[in-house]
Amino acid sequence: MLNLLQRFFEKFNAYFWLRFGLGVMFFYSGYQTVSDPMIRSDLFKDIPEYLDVVINYVPLEVWFRLLGILELVIAVIFLAWFLPKRTAFWAGLAGVLDLILILGVFGLSESTMAYVGALGAALAVTLFYKKKSN
Repeated sequence: MLNLLQRFFEKFNAYFWLRFGLGVMFFYSGYQTVSDPMIRSDLFKDIPEYLDVVINYVPLEVWFRLLGILELVIAVIFLAWFLPKRTAFWAGLAGVLDLILILGVFGLSESTMAYVGALGAALAVTLFYKKKSN
Protein backbone atom coordinates (compact mmCIF):
# COMPACT_ATOMS: atom_id res chain seq x y z
CA MET A 1 0.00 0.00 0.00
CA LEU A 2 2.83 2.38 0.86
CA ASN A 3 4.49 1.65 -2.49
CA LEU A 4 1.26 2.50 -4.31
CA LEU A 5 0.95 5.81 -2.46
CA GLN A 6 4.57 6.64 -3.19
CA ARG A 7 4.05 5.98 -6.93
CA PHE A 8 0.88 8.12 -6.87
CA PHE A 9 2.72 11.10 -5.38
CA GLU A 10 5.63 10.67 -7.78
CA LYS A 11 3.27 10.74 -10.74
CA PHE A 12 0.96 13.46 -9.43
CA ASN A 13 3.47 15.81 -7.85
CA ALA A 14 2.98 19.48 -6.95
CA TYR A 15 3.76 20.65 -10.47
CA PHE A 16 1.06 18.38 -11.89
CA TRP A 17 -1.48 20.05 -9.60
CA LEU A 18 -0.16 23.53 -10.46
CA ARG A 19 -0.56 22.75 -14.17
CA PHE A 20 -4.00 21.28 -13.59
CA GLY A 21 -5.19 24.26 -11.54
CA LEU A 22 -3.79 26.81 -13.97
CA GLY A 23 -5.21 24.86 -16.91
CA VAL A 24 -8.70 24.85 -15.44
CA MET A 25 -8.44 28.53 -14.50
CA PHE A 26 -7.22 29.60 -17.95
CA PHE A 27 -9.82 27.38 -19.65
CA TYR A 28 -12.69 28.84 -17.66
CA SER A 29 -11.48 32.41 -18.09
CA GLY A 30 -10.73 31.96 -21.79
CA TYR A 31 -14.03 30.23 -22.55
CA GLN A 32 -16.04 32.87 -20.72
CA THR A 33 -14.14 35.69 -22.44
CA VAL A 34 -14.48 34.21 -25.95
CA SER A 35 -18.18 33.45 -25.39
CA ASP A 36 -18.96 36.88 -23.96
CA PRO A 37 -16.11 39.40 -24.03
CA MET A 38 -18.21 41.86 -22.06
CA ILE A 39 -18.05 39.50 -19.07
CA ARG A 40 -14.83 41.32 -18.24
CA SER A 41 -16.65 44.64 -18.17
CA ASP A 42 -15.72 44.95 -14.51
CA LEU A 43 -12.23 45.79 -15.78
CA PHE A 44 -13.55 48.64 -17.96
CA LYS A 45 -13.76 51.01 -15.03
CA ASP A 46 -10.05 50.47 -14.39
CA ILE A 47 -8.79 51.23 -17.90
CA PRO A 48 -6.05 53.88 -17.79
CA GLU A 49 -6.52 57.03 -19.85
CA TYR A 50 -3.41 56.40 -21.97
CA LEU A 51 -5.12 53.34 -23.47
CA ASP A 52 -7.97 55.40 -24.90
CA VAL A 53 -5.89 56.00 -28.04
CA VAL A 54 -5.50 52.26 -28.69
CA ILE A 55 -9.09 51.46 -27.79
CA ASN A 56 -10.40 54.04 -30.27
CA TYR A 57 -8.81 52.06 -33.11
CA VAL A 58 -9.65 48.54 -31.98
CA PRO A 59 -12.79 47.87 -29.94
CA LEU A 60 -12.20 46.57 -26.44
CA GLU A 61 -14.39 43.58 -27.23
CA VAL A 62 -11.87 42.45 -29.87
CA TRP A 63 -8.96 42.79 -27.40
CA PHE A 64 -10.78 40.72 -24.80
CA ARG A 65 -11.75 38.07 -27.36
CA LEU A 66 -8.09 37.74 -28.43
CA LEU A 67 -7.09 37.48 -24.76
CA GLY A 68 -9.67 34.71 -24.34
CA ILE A 69 -8.27 32.76 -27.30
CA LEU A 70 -4.74 33.06 -25.87
CA GLU A 71 -5.98 31.82 -22.51
CA LEU A 72 -7.69 28.82 -24.15
CA VAL A 73 -4.45 27.87 -25.90
CA ILE A 74 -2.54 28.18 -22.62
CA ALA A 75 -5.17 26.01 -20.89
CA VAL A 76 -4.99 23.25 -23.48
CA ILE A 77 -1.20 23.09 -23.21
CA PHE A 78 -1.30 23.00 -19.40
CA LEU A 79 -3.91 20.24 -19.40
CA ALA A 80 -2.24 18.16 -22.13
CA TRP A 81 0.17 16.24 -19.90
CA PHE A 82 1.39 14.16 -22.87
CA LEU A 83 3.01 17.12 -24.63
CA PRO A 84 6.75 17.66 -24.22
CA LYS A 85 7.84 19.54 -21.11
CA ARG A 86 9.09 22.37 -23.30
CA THR A 87 5.49 23.24 -24.23
CA ALA A 88 4.61 23.59 -20.52
CA PHE A 89 7.49 26.06 -20.21
CA TRP A 90 6.15 28.15 -23.11
CA ALA A 91 2.58 27.96 -21.83
CA GLY A 92 3.79 29.06 -18.41
CA LEU A 93 5.71 31.94 -19.93
CA ALA A 94 2.68 32.99 -21.99
CA GLY A 95 0.55 32.76 -18.84
CA VAL A 96 3.01 34.92 -16.90
CA LEU A 97 3.03 37.54 -19.67
CA ASP A 98 -0.78 37.41 -19.93
CA LEU A 99 -1.21 37.99 -16.21
CA ILE A 100 1.49 40.68 -16.06
CA LEU A 101 -0.25 42.45 -18.94
CA ILE A 102 -3.59 42.33 -17.16
CA LEU A 103 -2.12 43.50 -13.85
CA GLY A 104 0.05 46.12 -15.55
CA VAL A 105 -2.79 47.62 -17.55
CA PHE A 106 -5.59 47.39 -15.01
CA GLY A 107 -3.57 47.52 -11.78
CA LEU A 108 -4.59 45.95 -8.50
CA SER A 109 -8.28 46.09 -7.75
CA GLU A 110 -11.04 43.83 -6.50
CA SER A 111 -11.35 42.47 -10.05
CA THR A 112 -7.67 41.67 -10.54
CA MET A 113 -6.47 40.65 -7.08
CA ALA A 114 -6.92 36.92 -7.77
CA TYR A 115 -4.50 37.22 -10.69
CA VAL A 116 -1.61 37.78 -8.26
CA GLY A 117 -1.83 34.19 -6.97
CA ALA A 118 -2.23 32.83 -10.48
CA LEU A 119 0.83 34.83 -11.54
CA GLY A 120 2.88 33.21 -8.79
CA ALA A 121 1.70 29.74 -9.81
CA ALA A 122 2.42 30.38 -13.51
CA LEU A 123 5.87 31.70 -12.62
CA ALA A 124 6.59 28.60 -10.52
CA VAL A 125 5.58 26.30 -13.40
CA THR A 126 7.66 28.32 -15.87
CA LEU A 127 10.77 28.19 -13.70
CA PHE A 128 10.33 24.49 -12.98
CA TYR A 129 9.96 23.51 -16.63
CA LYS A 130 12.80 25.81 -17.67
CA LYS A 131 15.08 23.62 -15.58
CA LYS A 132 13.52 20.39 -16.88
CA SER A 133 13.73 21.35 -20.55
CA ASN A 134 17.43 22.27 -20.52
